[in-house]
Amino acid sequence: MAAAEQRSGRLTILVNNAGVQNSATTIEATDPAVWDHTFAVNVTGQFLGIRAVTPAMRRAGGGVIVNIGSAMAYGGTALYAPYAAAKWAVRGLTLSAALELGRDNIRVNAIHPGVVSTKLINEPATPGGRPIADFYDPRPYAVPRLGEPADVTAALLYLTSGEASFATGAELVPDGGLLLGPALPAGV
Repeated sequence: MAAAEQRSGRLTILVNNAGVQNSATTIEATDPAVWDHTFAVNVTGQFLGIRAVTPAMRRAGGGVIVNIGSAMAYGGTALYAPYAAAKWAVRGLTLSAALELGRDNIRVNAIHPGVVSTKLINEPATPGGRPIADFYDPRPYAVPRLGEPADVTAALLYLTSGEASFATGAELVPDGGLLLGPALPAGV
């Protein structure tokens, strides 16, 4: 953080966008090391990012932190308990940080994307595994396609802009209607 602050003169935006997915497995069969690793990257990494950037943002007179979570943070997901639980934790971390840092003019928000065409979706979590894209079918949902990175970027640009200056503790969910459940069949 010090190098970034020195290079730019001030540090006012942090996007916490680290994430790992576990391979599909039941809770009973999940290796505790997989659980720990998933939480270390998806939650502890964001915690450490917030902790590290806060002093620089205070010196700058404020800033914006955007944590990237997942739509899986809004429900349970069979075979992906470590990932879903970690993304629930990101929601709690975001809200706690928003409450703590608001008086320092530091806004903290989150984006919880649905299924977006990225390496996390298009490549297997482990060698020999199947990528999520192989079995995810977006056709039943309101926006029947995979999300694109640009869909998440648009939400990010909004949250880091002055247009969102009154938003803190906000959670945007660009998911194409995934959390809504199946839409009306085509032609109805």
